[in-house]
Amino acid sequence: MKKKIKLICSVMVSVMFLAVFVGCSQTTTTQQEETTTEAVASSDEPIELRFSWWGSDSRHQATLEVIDLYMSRNPNVVISAEYGSNEGYEDRLMLQLASGTAPDIIQVDSPTVSTIVGQFDCLVDLSTQDIDTSNFDQDFLADHGYVNGTLYALPTGLNGTVILLNTAICDAAGVDYSYEWTWEDLITEGKKVHEYNPDWYMFNTDQGEFGVYVLKTYIKQLTGEQLVNDDYTLGFTETEAAEALGYIVRLFDEGVNEPASESFLYPWAYFENPKWVNNEIGACYSHASTVIARKDGFADTAEVVAMPIMENAKESGHIVRPSQTLVINKDSKYVEEAAKFLDFFFNDEEAALILKDCRSVPPTTTAQQLLLDNDLVDPLVLKAVDISMAHAGNKQNTVSGQTALETVMSDSIEQAVMNHDPEGAAAYMVEQFNLTLVDIKKTLGD
Repeated sequence: MKKKIKLICSVMVSVMFLAVFVGCSQTTTTQQEETTTEAVASSDEPIELRFSWWGSDSRHQATLEVIDLYMSRNPNVVISAEYGSNEGYEDRLMLQLASGTAPDIIQVDSPTVSTIVGQFDCLVDLSTQDIDTSNFDQDFLADHGYVNGTLYALPTGLNGTVILLNTAICDAAGVDYSYEWTWEDLITEGKKVHEYNPDWYMFNTDQGEFGVYVLKTYIKQLTGEQLVNDDYTLGFTETEAAEALGYIVRLFDEGVNEPASESFLYPWAYFENPKWVNNEIGACYSHASTVIARKDGFADTAEVVAMPIMENAKESGHIVRPSQTLVINKDSKYVEEAAKFLDFFFNDEEAALILKDCRSVPPTTTAQQLLLDNDLVDPLVLKAVDISMAHAGNKQNTVSGQTALETVMSDSIEQAVMNHDPEGAAAYMVEQFNLTLVDIKKTLGD
């Protein structure tokens, strides 16, 4: 799968500056108009759907435009948009699912799909609906759309982890990012920023982001295993957790990261930290899907590089996955119409030109080529996807991506850094992982 997806991205890069816009033929346009007319004429029943998602302002605006386009072609359909930031999104969704008030079409983080299936059994088998999935990379779809052999989710984009740099700060401080870093190189290069300017830091990573991007990746490189095995046993030891947490403590001790007393005030929201807003931070860990939003304040000096890999790593630990997924609520009164909208969302050419890369590089070959032909792919997003695909680690299993474990990691990091005690925090992390996994096992239905 990695080779296939990387090939797509590489081809996209090579043709990006040569492609030209080619409009749809008059015949195609006429056929579309006839199809639309037939759909409106044959179905005038008022239909109301709700569609929920999270994201940046640019994603909101593009998605709203696509909804408006769909409603203009289907005058009997009204789609209510429910959107905002990702903070608290999953908690609200779980409450909605439990109370039977969830939207019809839902953007869901990939690991959460299994949780919803196991706990609520309320998602539509998309293979039973009239949705064309032939333009998806079938290996990627198989890895990230199916749960227990059933297609419940469609990935919204190709995604992976990178480091996003503000080269204006890095260059001023003499940071060398021309080579692929180990974790030790990250400290060597990163501490140059604070040494150059005492108001600057290389990172302002918060406790939540540290868990997703650093702690998990570092442990997987140490062990070569899943964070949690498929049988719900831990894929790491307390000693290995202590080593990883100790590395994070070093990032603070050596001035690579903004002090925890400041950066930890913004859990899961480092981009709201004044130092980030004021361009006093040299880099952040990022997914390809968030590069556009995160570089907003320094777009002209942004660059992406690979995540660090330790010497003698047993695997890269770099996570490649969908940006998000879209699912349909089985309790929807209008499942067929919701499926029709998903088919439009992923396969309509005009919709693809509106959505662009607001959810990273789109997952279908047709949409990818359309964006290239119209010069609508952000080169940095494309580069981020290419880098992450080239360094992809083993596919993360379902249990290792559960949000409850990320909360435990966040708490463990906070303890390690604030108490300067990685060993004590590692013992806490192991204990809480084992306790949390009891509930996760019940939730996932295994």
